[in-house]
Amino acid sequence: MPVIQLSTGKLSTDMKRTLIKGLTGVASEVTGTPEKYFSVVIAEFEDTNLGSGGETAQEIKIRLLAEHEAH
Repeated sequence: MPVIQLSTGKLSTDMKRTLIKGLTGVASEVTGTPEKYFSVVIAEFEDTNLGSGGETAQEIKIRLLAEHEAH
């Protein structure tokens, strides 16, 4: 049984539902494996526990929001 794993920041239930459906659909289409055989595991982390480029995800979100509002 194929397993799709996704590590991410906090998501709403609707976002998780959409991701599970979308990831399963694409993986099934690409591999030719029926959707019923896929499992999806979503591991959520607090934004202060994720980082990229020396910034936490929380800092990145704040910066991007400020940049977006400035335009």
